[in-house]
Amino acid sequence: MENLNPNITKSTCQFCQSNFKQDVEIVTCPSCHSLYHKECWIENSGCGVYGCNYKIKSENYESVSFDEIKINIEYLINEKKYHEAIAECKKILKIDRRNTEIKKLYNTAVHLINSKTKLIENGDIAFDNKDYKSAEIYYSNSFKYLDEDETEFYKSRISIIKEKIPLERNRKVIQSVIIAFIVMIICGVSGYGYYYFYFLEEERTFAEIEKNDEPSDIQKMEIQISKYESFMKKHKQPDLIEKANDKINYFSGLIANSIYKDDWKNANRYLNKIDYSKNPVTYKEIYSKILEEAKAEYKNRLNNAKKLDIQKKYSDSKTQIENAVEIINLFPESEINSDKLTLNSNISLLNKKISSQSKYSSINEEINEKLTEVKKFKNTTINSKILNIKAKILEFVQPSTVLAKIIESDNFVAFRNPDVNLKIGETLNFECIRNGNIEVITTKHGIQTVPLYIPAYYHETSFDLAGISPEMESIEIRLEYLYDQKSKLDSILNLPLKF
Repeated sequence: MENLNPNITKSTCQFCQSNFKQDVEIVTCPSCHSLYHKECWIENSGCGVYGCNYKIKSENYESVSFDEIKINIEYLINEKKYHEAIAECKKILKIDRRNTEIKKLYNTAVHLINSKTKLIENGDIAFDNKDYKSAEIYYSNSFKYLDEDETEFYKSRISIIKEKIPLERNRKVIQSVIIAFIVMIICGVSGYGYYYFYFLEEERTFAEIEKNDEPSDIQKMEIQISKYESFMKKHKQPDLIEKANDKINYFSGLIANSIYKDDWKNANRYLNKIDYSKNPVTYKEIYSKILEEAKAEYKNRLNNAKKLDIQKKYSDSKTQIENAVEIINLFPESEINSDKLTLNSNISLLNKKISSQSKYSSINEEINEKLTEVKKFKNTTINSKILNIKAKILEFVQPSTVLAKIIESDNFVAFRNPDVNLKIGETLNFECIRNGNIEVITTKHGIQTVPLYIPAYYHETSFDLAGISPEMESIEIRLEYLYDQKSKLDSILNLPLKF
């Protein structure tokens, strides 16, 4: 059902999306109350809002001739009623989509309405930005696309613009004068500022630093030295650089002379800031004081290194010697520099000890493991006979095996004795058990097959008395190797440091 409402003037048609004009018939959808031009409502056969299915029966346009409709569309375009012309074109195209003449008229109407809209939008933007001259041009150019009502409206706006242009021109002239005056002031201030902040910058900066000089306060002097050093890096004026350098020399001498007993390294750092060529006497006096303190610490480092080495704290000992080398490096012309080669030698030795210490621990751990394995054989030899043999040591035939001669019978025997340091010619009372025979190569008697005896404390282990078991032999060979390596590491670990 069609509801005409001629009083609604400020809304948008839900079909063509254009605003309503005065005295235009408007249709309200009975279902969702959306607004339409009457022509749009008829053309769409009802409501076009998504979700609203309200429709009307389309009018029968076939009773009107095509030529009449075409003439009417051309008329509407000539009258600059582009929306109405577009609506009429859509009605025809809805029936005959291939009608090229109507499509051309439709495109013409769309092009004209777009041109009009663009000009009006640009004119409105210019008007809002108070660019009245541009707004007048846009509005004037749009007249050829406007109908009578629209033309009258924008002529009124152009009249307003013509009144505003002189006022705007005067405003711009005044504004230009004010800007020129401000620019002159800025230029003057900038010129003075450039002279003050650029040409006098170094003098001002130096004076700002200098006013904080406080020779009685070490902390403040340290801050001042840092500031003067930064000043010398940033600025180039020769006389001020010279003054800054003198300040650094003066404060550095005061600080170094005050702190050398408590912190000779920091004192030496400040000593190096003193220009020797300008202050040779001051430099030499402070240098000798610092050197004496450094030597005292140097000797203390070496004594600590010796004590730590004896305590087997090799890493700590090495650190002490490295610190001693650092002291030497600070005084390359001092007599302690001659110790540098010896200290480096000690560092190398300590590196070996550190490495050996780790290996020594691993070897001891493995020896304990092997001795534990030996105990697995205790049941087979628990009744082995323990003998006490008195014999004279002749020579070593393996690292932990010796050839000996029994004093009572002059018979050759072999002792495997890893835990006793034996010497050639020594007479040994050996509490032991028989462990088969062993073939040995001697220097004086050639190859000999002799009885093999092992320490009596092995009585808890298992042996084949006719000959050592393969498992036990493997363990004994490994133990011999481990004890040999342990002995070598002991020789390294027991080497003293030399100073």
